[in-house]
Amino acid sequence: MVAVPQTDTRFRWRVTLTAAGALDEDLGGIGERVGPRKGPDKRTHGQKEDYVLRRLLVAWREAGRIPFPLTISAAQEVDGEPDFTLTFESGETRGLEITEAGTEDYQAWLTHNEDQTQSGDAVLLSKDGVIDRIEIGNVAEQIATAIRKKSEAHARGKYRGPQTCELAVYANTAGDGFLEKPKVVERLRRMNDLQTEFRAVHLVFESHVAVDVFGPGFRLVSMGRRYETDFVGWADDQAHLLRSRKISGLDVHNIAEEIEALAKSDRRALRSYLQVLLLHLLKWQFQPDRRASGWEYSIANSRAEIQDLLSEQPSLRPFFRETLAVTYSRARRTAVAETGLTESTFPADCPYRAEDLVDPEFLP
Repeated sequence: MVAVPQTDTRFRWRVTLTAAGALDEDLGGIGERVGPRKGPDKRTHGQKEDYVLRRLLVAWREAGRIPFPLTISAAQEVDGEPDFTLTFESGETRGLEITEAGTEDYQAWLTHNEDQTQSGDAVLLSKDGVIDRIEIGNVAEQIATAIRKKSEAHARGKYRGPQTCELAVYANTAGDGFLEKPKVVERLRRMNDLQTEFRAVHLVFESHVAVDVFGPGFRLVSMGRRYETDFVGWADDQAHLLRSRKISGLDVHNIAEEIEALAKSDRRALRSYLQVLLLHLLKWQFQPDRRASGWEYSIANSRAEIQDLLSEQPSLRPFFRETLAVTYSRARRTAVAETGLTESTFPADCPYRAEDLVDPEFLP
């Protein structure tokens, strides 16, 4: 499932999470990555919020905090409104505000030293080979400062659109990669001055998520090598388990999803080439005065791609015949739009046999 585009300008997207096992499918690409800090594909504020949300949702699922189904609405940037609104089946609404912890100097340094890979993902360079001394107390204080700032805003009346509101702090500090996360979280939990009106406070590191840091539901969840947040690491782990025949450790549901996705990809490719082939056969037949070499090339290329797919994947042959009627209907509509001819010009049913479509000598 992908996020539903919103006609309501208050929201960037809205999606419904249907079940624990469908979290990745329901979220689609939401929060999978953020762009670089600079350049033409510079990250947006919304991308950063979505990135934090995705990891928090995985942790919530592991901690049993999501009563499915759940609808999430991503708000446009409006001062005083939470970044996300969660609507439960019971009708309860809950806000989720996202903030970032880390000194301005460190953020500026990250931006200054960032390299960009060909894929556009962010890669951080070392600080001239020197790592400053990092204290657990310093990192905890940076996170606490972010919590206090948002708590003060909440006390002034912000983030009160939904019935209650929770806070998620993204710990983008200089110590995130070097300090033990349990020790940082424990230091925060011992601070006595972090009184807040938020329903719960969560802490999101790159490698861990601390759920309900100050509450009775506290739990530290590892994000490492999970299907939803680290696909490459997950795939490596599953391959290792398969080769070791450690079947009980396999992520069976998501392995099945990926295998099905491969089959769907081949079907989509076959349908796409078939639609292009049918479109240009119709144009060739019913606009003879406008025939061009480009049409003939497109027919030959689409036909060759279809033949390759059917040869390499014999199980696609029944699907080829099954999808012909539906794909022809789409090609017919496109032909009407591109040629300007009336719909009645083209046969209502596909005039070509399946055998004709893969015959390199056939032209109507």
